[in-house]
Amino acid sequence: MAKLKETIINKQIIEKTLIIFLMLQPLLDFAFLFKEKVVNLFGFSPSTIIRILGLGIICLLFILVNKNKKEYKYLIIYGILVIIYAVFHHLNALKFTDYYNGYDFGYNLIGELFYIIRMLLPLSLIYISAHYNIDDKKIAKLLTVLIILICGSILITNLTLTSIGSYSKQTIKGSIICWFKTDRCNLSYFELASKAFFNDPNRLASLLTLITSITYYILIKNPSIKNKILIILLLLGTFILGTKVSTYGFTILSLFSFIIYLFFCFVKKELKFSKNLCIFFVIVLLLEAFLIPVSPALNRTETEKNNIANFEKEEEKLLKKHMKQLEEEIKANPKDKYSLQIAYIKKYYEDYHMNPQFIIDSYPYEYDPDFWLAIMKKPLAKRTDFRYIEELMLKRVKEKNNNKMDNYFGITFVRMGNIFDLERDFISHYYTLGILGLILLVSPYIILTLIFIISILKNIKTNLTLKNTFYLMGMGIALCAAFYSGNVLDGLIVTLILGFFIGQLMNSLYAKEKEV
Repeated sequence: MAKLKETIINKQIIEKTLIIFLMLQPLLDFAFLFKEKVVNLFGFSPSTIIRILGLGIICLLFILVNKNKKEYKYLIIYGILVIIYAVFHHLNALKFTDYYNGYDFGYNLIGELFYIIRMLLPLSLIYISAHYNIDDKKIAKLLTVLIILICGSILITNLTLTSIGSYSKQTIKGSIICWFKTDRCNLSYFELASKAFFNDPNRLASLLTLITSITYYILIKNPSIKNKILIILLLLGTFILGTKVSTYGFTILSLFSFIIYLFFCFVKKELKFSKNLCIFFVIVLLLEAFLIPVSPALNRTETEKNNIANFEKEEEKLLKKHMKQLEEEIKANPKDKYSLQIAYIKKYYEDYHMNPQFIIDSYPYEYDPDFWLAIMKKPLAKRTDFRYIEELMLKRVKEKNNNKMDNYFGITFVRMGNIFDLERDFISHYYTLGILGLILLVSPYIILTLIFIISILKNIKTNLTLKNTFYLMGMGIALCAAFYSGNVLDGLIVTLILGFFIGQLMNSLYAKEKEV
């Protein structure tokens, strides 16, 4: 019976199951799986349910195989802390202000618990992955499947004009071919940037930066035609996706990868210099230099600058005049302050270039006209800075709630989602989870990064290897992308794969302690 168990459930089976599970992640991130009708049908997104079940099976197999039961006591302690936090997090969430006439921004316990479980999944994967040293061949197969599924889909749907726009829910109107035409087919980045049929471009961008770093490591170890094609496919996918993180992230990684390669060739002298590989790096960098000026990412930056520049000073003066008139009317009729404010905002918010979704749906101006009028008085660059407004809305709700415990337990993820997801990870988690939630559920990524850096610096001769360098670079840039673009650490398509590679780096640095 014991032999049968070892045949069915063993280390190799867990490794294969883990790799297959990760290969399936892009398929679980198609946009239709997150549509309201589909989510309402299942109660939650079916992709999240599948991920929970899949990782649950992997955890069960791991428990059956793992012989080191002593380390479970630390997991039990951590689990108890999370449960205690979740209880107080919920109790604090119930103490919400009545400032909004009974509206609590749709908080519910089940949705919040489901979110906390989602945040725990990648952390459990870090722990499991750290116990297995997955060889480069299996990693290469994983990367090949991920790149073909993601970048292959982006390229094909872009050329066939069937892709969803990265910045809209509409089908794109032009392909990469339009980039090189003088008039760009009279289309903006809004109609050109493509995300295939995937859900969130920010998450894709962060994931692709992580994958890029690991793929360059595989390329240097094995500079085959296949691996070079994968890099070119990554280049096209990241540029067509059109976000700043994907475009500039790939460019920075290409340059850094080339520098690291030369460092290990001529300084550490652990690699043999390859003229062909050097030429390939130069070709990739030249292609990037050629594509960046015509890419949707740069077009977006220029468009945003032009929109601000084109807003004539005379228009701004006129709006200030209107605002002054409103203030004078309120002084003359203080009893009518609220109705005057509401009428003014409704009439002029479009002239102020305010995002309708923010002012009407996310944080309705009828609830807090003082807040929106204060924003209207700010410069145009501030009024059109979405991340700035997103944080101000959350800050205002927290301020109006006037509960000191929100600093420690947050105002909940569900509430933030019903207002607007702040596109700035770590800061958004401060508002949703509070300081204690940040420490328990988010800080492990930062703490482990610092630990890895210290471990490498303390023992450079042994730990400063090509693999460790590229894995750490991928991990670091993915976390930087999370802070810059947001909505990353809440997306399992990123965090599960990130958790896997963090575990692999941990295994590489502390193999003797982690092997089972």
